[in-house]
Amino acid sequence: MKAITLLAVAAMLLVEIFGSKASVGGSMSFMLVFVLVMLAVAIYEAWSNERGAIGWIVNLFASAVAGWLRLP
Repeated sequence: MKAITLLAVAAMLLVEIFGSKASVGGSMSFMLVFVLVMLAVAIYEAWSNERGAIGWIVNLFASAVAGWLRLP
């Protein structure tokens, strides 16, 4: 989990430094990184707790909802 956090912070910093400064491109690239990090955390949590197929689906859905609620 610590590796995912460090990679997420590094990816967001790289997008901020080298990414597009356009009004749409910058926001879209930042959101792409956010979605990928959110999926990585959901997959890691489901895999590490050895959940079944339904658990994976519920975990991905819960992570997506929590991520989108915490975003603003």
